Amino acid sequence: MYDSFFRPYVAKHEPEIDRSLSELRTRAGDIAVLYWQKAASYGQTRVFDILQYVAAQSTTSTRPTQVVVEHILACLLL
Repeated sequence: MYDSFFRPYVAKHEPEIDRSLSELRTRAGDIAVLYWQKAASYGQTRVFDILQYVAAQSTTSTRPTQVVVEHILACLLL
């Protein structure tokens, strides 16, 4: 069955099949990069929110906490 039907069909359409698989691989890579960027952006936003929350909760020593938060933010933005 394979030699009589599938092999000639695959041989005839092999360039098109290869091109389609290559395009699919490229699109999958693009989508992976897009989702990685979105996840990194989301993570960065959450980290900033947490730092702001921690800074707002600190009532005993506001100035040292603010300096630490600013230092952490500066390191994250590099």
